[in-house]
Amino acid sequence: MSRNLYQSWDITQGDFYRSPRDYDKLYKKHQKRDRIVALTVWLAVAYFTGVIFFKVLAYAAAK
Repeated sequence: MSRNLYQSWDITQGDFYRSPRDYDKLYKKHQKRDRIVALTVWLAVAYFTGVIFFKVLAYAAAK
């Protein structure tokens, strides 16, 4: 496992001195944040794709 530059610890080297339960909480917290970010990105892409689609549709209908 590579060293995490943001947190500055590496679980394989034993730098995480708290209980495994705390590590699990940290993992779940980041997993939840990653899901929210991924959902936000997908929704933004879907929105802009829809806008572009309707712009093309309006352009085609105007001709």
